[in-house]
Amino acid sequence: MNLNSLTRTAKTCGLLLKKHASTIEFVAGCVAVVGGTVLLVKSANDIADVNNQVEDHKRHLKEVDEDEDGWEGMDETRGQYIRRCFVQDTVDYTKAIWKAAGLMAVGITMFGLSHATLTNQLKAVSASLAATSLSYSQYRQRVREDVGEEKDYQYLTGGCAKTVEVKKDGTVIETTIPINGDDKTIYIPHSMFFDEHNVNWRKDPSRNMYFLKRGLVAANRQLERDGFIFENDIWKLIGGEACDMTVAGQCAGFHYLNPDGSTNQISFGFEANTEAAKRFRDGLEPSFLVILQYTDGRPADNNVFDYVTLKKY
Repeated sequence: MNLNSLTRTAKTCGLLLKKHASTIEFVAGCVAVVGGTVLLVKSANDIADVNNQVEDHKRHLKEVDEDEDGWEGMDETRGQYIRRCFVQDTVDYTKAIWKAAGLMAVGITMFGLSHATLTNQLKAVSASLAATSLSYSQYRQRVREDVGEEKDYQYLTGGCAKTVEVKKDGTVIETTIPINGDDKTIYIPHSMFFDEHNVNWRKDPSRNMYFLKRGLVAANRQLERDGFIFENDIWKLIGGEACDMTVAGQCAGFHYLNPDGSTNQISFGFEANTEAAKRFRDGLEPSFLVILQYTDGRPADNNVFDYVTLKKY
């Protein structure tokens, strides 16, 4: 094994330790606290002896206070006796529990380090995600400006091209050909297909449009009332099943107030200039792909926590 190989191995191990640093620190904290607890239990007899010593000091103090001669014949005053006993008891308690207390303190410190490490890791990932999301949003905007919303929608969803053939006998054959025939269709972030799998879906397109518009109004009201709303909460408003809830939806969503004082509203994409949106608006299609975004076209926030702050006054 040459020097380069050893260096790569060491670097890889270091990277793995850095990746799992928060877990390692948390486990170390647990071990330290458990170890401190064990030592504390083992020190029970020593602690009991000090407790007895404290009771003896209290008893002696009471006896002298109740004596007619009091502290006149004593080598020290009452205050001096109390201070001496306090120092002695404190030292003895420290001797009895310092190892256990030290281990517990180390454990609590490791818990704090674990929390700080995990927080820093999440901040780094959130910053990277925010940059990627911004770049992706700008890219999509340029695509829409260049080739239109319909093409952008097709590229995202792997839309289908339909051909209709009418035979001589009057038979109509409709063929649907996926645009992305290689099955490389990607999932659109912050979206859900409102179709027959939803308990609130109906065969009547107008009723589905009415229901989704009511859900949109409810979502915007909650956004204005609370100042924010999470993606999963919106799916619940329109009857999303448990399978529609996502891990990302627990922190992704919308914020109401912008730093400049302007406010935001949510869009489900009804107004999009795509064939799918037009067919749904015209009552020709009962199902609709709900894509959450702001009314000005910005995508939903990937992390609402970054935008929600309390007023100073």
